[in-house]
Parts: sequence; structure tokens; C-alpha cells
Amino acid sequence: MGKEILLKVGVMVIVFILFIGLSSIHGFSSQVPIEKRIDRVLVSNPQFTDSSDCSMWIDNMTVEPGESHVRCYVQGSWSFIISGFGIGLQFDPAVIEDISVFWMHPPPIAEWIIIEPGLLAIGCAWFPGNYIPPGSGLLATLHIDIFEDAESGVTILNLDNFGGDPPIDCTYVDEFSIVHYPELIDGTLFIVECADIDSNGNGPDIADLVYLVDYIFQDGPAPPIMCQADIDANGVGPDIADLVYLVDYMFQGGPPPGDCCNPPW
Repeated sequence: MGKEILLKVGVMVIVFILFIGLSSIHGFSSQVPIEKRIDRVLVSNPQFTDSSDCSMWIDNMTVEPGESHVRCYVQGSWSFIISGFGIGLQFDPAVIEDISVFWMHPPPIAEWIIIEPGLLAIGCAWFPGNYIPPGSGLLATLHIDIFEDAESGVTILNLDNFGGDPPIDCTYVDEFSIVHYPELIDGTLFIVECADIDSNGNGPDIADLVYLVDYIFQDGPAPPIMCQADIDANGVGPDIADLVYLVDYMFQGGPPPGDCCNPPW
């Protein structure tokens, strides 16, 4: 059984390489319709120094294939009663069309959303009696609309320059109006399109196949966003299985690329 699989893979690779050579002569291009889509929005793996006081992070970015609406979750951990919090983020106005905020606790008595060029600042505060007890969990959800022409690999939100210019900060306020400064996890949210191996926003196409073959067999350059080349979404690769999967999709009507950059891959 193993020999049959290896033989099948070998034949497909040989046929594929021959096909690439013929296509360059005859000018053939893939007939697979290319539909602009945003498959996944990522944030870097949470890595920060534990704080005995408080911390805040953004994770669990989700977006459905074919959609341009991202749900971004603001979470935190605090050891005291909090009466309010605020957070600032950098974003790319050329990528983000609209941002709205939904609070996850009792309706605050005050809230603010400040959107300036490249900077988003949100915050809220509560009356006594509605304070949030010590603990951890979801604080707010950001709903972000992405422009349809946003390209693969483009940064959406940037969390890694706190203290920069303009200054970006995040805070908790306790029941005694003392301000605490959480350790916000660094990270970058960016757009991923599965099987767009060369990350030019036009894949998957012949150029992506050539790029993948060159990387696997000729020690060519690595894909700019490596997980985009994990086409079968198994967390391994890019490898022969991904190449076979892509050829099958483009020329044999096989299944579309999987959710290739779904964390933790």
C-alpha cells in the first residue's frame, strides 16, 4: 500500500513538472476562478511576562472564508475590582473600513471610541455596584470590516509599539480610581489567503505552483507566510502532500485549500 502511494505521488510530481514545462511553452494558465477572500486573521503566539497585578491580550481572531468581517476579542486578567479599562491599538486605515466595539459586561455609564488616523482608542467605566470583580475573561469584542481589495500579508492591527509616537497605552482603573497598567501581549494581525504561496494576492495560480515546486525540490525561497503553503491544513509542511493537494484542486476539481493558518499552526 505504501509503495502504491509513493508511486502515485511520484507520477503526479513528474506529470506536474512536465505540465509546468508545457504550460510555459503554450501559455496555458489555470482555469480555476480566483476569488478574493480572507481565510484567517492571525495574531502572534501570546508571549509575555506574567504580572501579579494585571494583564491584557487580544486573541482568537476569527473570520469566515469569503467574508471580510473580523471578530477580535479583547481579554484580560486582573487581581482587583475594576471600575473601567481602556486600550489603544494601531491599525492601517487603508485596510480597515470600519470598527465597532461591543462591551462584554454590564452596560457602562461612560464609554469612548476614538478613531484617529492609524490609532484606535476605546474605553469604558461603571457605577459602583456594577464593578467587575477580580478574575479574568472577555472584556470587549471588536468587529472590524476589511476592505475587499486588502492584500494577503497586509497588517491589520499592530500591538507591538506601546510607548511609541503617538503613545499607545492600556489601563485598568480600580474601585479607588487607581490606574493599573497591564502588560499587553505584543502581536500583529494580518491577512492570510491559503494557497497564495507567493503572497501576491493572486493565488492560487501557476505562479504559486512553480513557487512551491521550487521551494520543495530546488531549495528555492521559503513562502513569505509559511502557513499559507500548508494547503491540506494538517500543521505539517509545506510538503509533497500539499503539492498533490494543490494540483488536485487546480486541475482535477479537488477540494479547496483547508483552513491553513488556523492557530496553533
